[in-house]
Amino acid sequence: MKKIAIISDTHGFTKYIDEILENNNNLDLLVHLGDCIDDYNEMVNKLKDLKSIYIYGNHDMDWLEPREIIINVEGNK
Repeated sequence: MKKIAIISDTHGFTKYIDEILENNNNLDLLVHLGDCIDDYNEMVNKLKDLKSIYIYGNHDMDWLEPREIIINVEGNK
């Protein structure tokens, strides 16, 4: 079974997220559900080998796509 971390609304506060990611180095996927792309980019730079997805949130100023996605993990949506 895949191990997935799903986070959102970090708004620049990543202290606890950093701790979670450091203690879970066997993650298969990181999904950030928006509201601070800079936080996401910082996490991706720290975890270069980890597959990750970012969905833009309602407070992301650029409002770029995607706004919604469906992912398939081991045959589950």
